[in-house]
Amino acid sequence: MYTRISKQIIMKEKTLGIVRHALTFVGGVLVTQGVLDDAMFMELFGAVMTLVGGVWSVIDKTKTATEEA
Repeated sequence: MYTRISKQIIMKEKTLGIVRHALTFVGGVLVTQGVLDDAMFMELFGAVMTLVGGVWSVIDKTKTATEEA
């Protein structure tokens, strides 16, 4: 039914969705408490999502390369 690649894509989307929601929740708490302002939160949110996406991509490509060998 699903191929290995489509399962990986679905899992990646679900995981990144959970990370986005967790960051939004934590950011909302920090903004409400006055620790961060909304502009700083948006910059940190973007940086973390970029970092997570980059690390995920490297790990995925490394895992695929070792499976093919």
